[in-house]
Amino acid sequence: MPEFAGKAVFLSYASQDAEVALRIGAALRSGGVEVWLDQEGGLVGGDAWDRKIREQINTCALFVPLISANTQARHEGYFRLEWKLAEDRSHLIAKGKPFIVPVSVDGTIERGALVPDAFLTVQWTRIGSADSLNAFCERVRKLLSNSEVARVSRPVSPEPMGQETHATQSAPPASSVAPAKNLELSAAVRLPTDGGFETFERQRPLWRRALPVVATAMVTALVVGLAVAWRLWPTTAPAPVTRFTVPLPEGQALTSAVVTFVDISLDGTQMVYAANRRLYLRSMSQLEARPIPGVEIEQVASNPVFSPDGLSLAFRSRADQSIKRISVTGGAPVTLCKADSLSSMSWGPDGIVFGQGAEGIMRVSPSGGAPEPLVGVKPDEQAQGPQMLPDGRTVLFTLATGTAVDRWDKARIVAQTVKSGQRKILIEGGSAARYLPTGHLVYAHEGVIFAVAFDPGRLETAGRPVPVVEGVSRSGGAAHFSVSATGTLIYRPGPVSTGLTQMSLGFFERKGAAELLKVPPGPYEQPRLSPDGKQIAFGSDDGKGATIWIYELSGASAVRRLTFDGQGNNRFPVWSADSQRVTFQSDREKDLGIFWQRADGAGAAERLVTAEPETACIPESWSPDGTRLLYNATGKDGMSALWMFSSADKKTERFDAVVSPKPTLTGAVFSPDGMWVAYASRRSGPLHAVYVQPVPPTGAKYQMSKNEDDGHHPLWSPDGKELFFTPGAGNRIHVVSVSTQPAFSFGEPVLLTRPFQNLSTNFERTYDISRDGQRFLGLIDATQATQSGRTEAEQIQVVLNWFDELKRKVPVGSR
Repeated sequence: MPEFAGKAVFLSYASQDAEVALRIGAALRSGGVEVWLDQEGGLVGGDAWDRKIREQINTCALFVPLISANTQARHEGYFRLEWKLAEDRSHLIAKGKPFIVPVSVDGTIERGALVPDAFLTVQWTRIGSADSLNAFCERVRKLLSNSEVARVSRPVSPEPMGQETHATQSAPPASSVAPAKNLELSAAVRLPTDGGFETFERQRPLWRRALPVVATAMVTALVVGLAVAWRLWPTTAPAPVTRFTVPLPEGQALTSAVVTFVDISLDGTQMVYAANRRLYLRSMSQLEARPIPGVEIEQVASNPVFSPDGLSLAFRSRADQSIKRISVTGGAPVTLCKADSLSSMSWGPDGIVFGQGAEGIMRVSPSGGAPEPLVGVKPDEQAQGPQMLPDGRTVLFTLATGTAVDRWDKARIVAQTVKSGQRKILIEGGSAARYLPTGHLVYAHEGVIFAVAFDPGRLETAGRPVPVVEGVSRSGGAAHFSVSATGTLIYRPGPVSTGLTQMSLGFFERKGAAELLKVPPGPYEQPRLSPDGKQIAFGSDDGKGATIWIYELSGASAVRRLTFDGQGNNRFPVWSADSQRVTFQSDREKDLGIFWQRADGAGAAERLVTAEPETACIPESWSPDGTRLLYNATGKDGMSALWMFSSADKKTERFDAVVSPKPTLTGAVFSPDGMWVAYASRRSGPLHAVYVQPVPPTGAKYQMSKNEDDGHHPLWSPDGKELFFTPGAGNRIHVVSVSTQPAFSFGEPVLLTRPFQNLSTNFERTYDISRDGQRFLGLIDATQATQSGRTEAEQIQVVLNWFDELKRKVPVGSR
């Protein structure tokens, strides 16, 4: 009978660690300790087996979880249920009484370990040699000798659990196993390449040599049985790499700001995305995503990240510029801290780390409080994309310099020790880096994800970076992808190159039909249709200069330039009422004033408005009689005020007291009869509203968009009976019926589909309307446009078992 009868030790482990568990169990038994070995992975199953497991966890004296890289890599498995059961029981045991005794079998450390909280409150043991195994066995014996260990609630059944036909259920008796001091984890029983077992003769102590020959025969029989069982047990082929798309429902569009908007939980069972200013959660076992209750439209949510246990989410609310936490099931969000310029964040065992660009890297507790500075940056630097490495002392992030458009593709991926501030450059030219449990560092360059082998202990990469995923969406320094610890990859598809987006011009009917114009794709902006409906003026900006172009819809001539190199940057075209001239902003005379020029190119441009120092003037709309021009004047504080220029006396004056807090442009536009002005202004927080006022102002003001809308970019129909505006993100546009006689009145907004591009409120309107009011002139991403001119629905790409593919492309362990 074992020396500590009635005080059994339960060993819990991942199936990959079964051989190590057998050796530890044998060493304990050799010292007279009764051991129960579970069998994770489904080799034996059924309700009876499950009941037996639960029963033995509830009655064992010590629970010994074996922790390793294998348990770190697996976020699902029966051993995790065992761990949860043991943690639950630990709450019933008096504080300080030993019960859970974690063992690291390969050097896995507590910090960053994916284990229940109860495992982190007790001392760990590390086993890597015979000596350390001896020490562990002696520690267990002492704990069991202590009468205050967890007591079993009933007599322990001596019978092995489950079915006795499997080796892990029927361990050798104590009299047939060598003592702990002669047992090494690395060479007790070894599995050679042919799949059989190789045994090793050991020098036994004198007391062992006196055992009957029968005992030796029993050991031999056991080893042979193990080998036979191993050979006969069917092997499971690796799961195939599987790809599929998750289309977003009609009307949803992923957040377009320079932030991250997709994430997958560590266990790969859930994903979250930010769309239409809300958060949507989708279980991988379900067909549809659902909005998370409590994250309302007014909050303008972005940057969602899962907690390590997958039960909570952190996100940024643009409404009050803060980081909030909410349960995945919804509820009232809890504010954790302020985050004025958040670009990206991650949530690990050490808290939530987030990048604030020019303000560096910060960390905040999931319970909230003052954020802790982790990384400071110089005045010309920006830091984002942070992740704490497994040691809990080093932060991985992207460091960019300057303000150039391509600065994030030229950025450095850096590892910095938090305490000392010592930095080490890992990659030159990339951003959005992530360390994966496979031993890889992945990062983005343009629209491609690269991978390289990486040792987080030495902070060293090995080999050359290899492209592993092509066509991933980017926004500034953010790359819109996420990887679970179980090997599932999700990402938003995008162009391989992140150069200037090539846009196509087209007409889009209200019911969805579209026609692309015969204009070569380019980096186009703000298309405007002439009042007579014969020509289009639009801008382009290739990063080297901004130009105004003219295109005749008759097709009689090719696209031609209105402004040329050497004439400065020219933007924001607006047609004159008679369709003869184009008004635009230009810096040709060192200020950001307003000029106009004949559309046929005859004559030089003439100045209309001179901008005050550090002020940008942007033309918006000419009155139908051509006597007044509405324009925005945006000062260095970012505030936009609405002004009016008179062509008769060349004077300017404020239009009422219309202002729009930064960074919103008013987008003001005259009604077709010239009696009304529609414009956008920030209503409260980050949301905007569309208003209408009479001309001249009388103090009357009408709000056309609803409070929950982010109404901006208004546009009148040619007959003045409708007003269009865009309600924030998504492929949506609203139309409101308007009547001005006998008094001003309007109806409820009606939703229309908007396949053409929309930009945020600090950019000019990107669409116009035809003379018959039935078609919109707009821009569409040339890489996403179909032959009919329609864009494909927003979607998220999913790759299951991606780690297998990653390891094949980028092997780890060889230099």
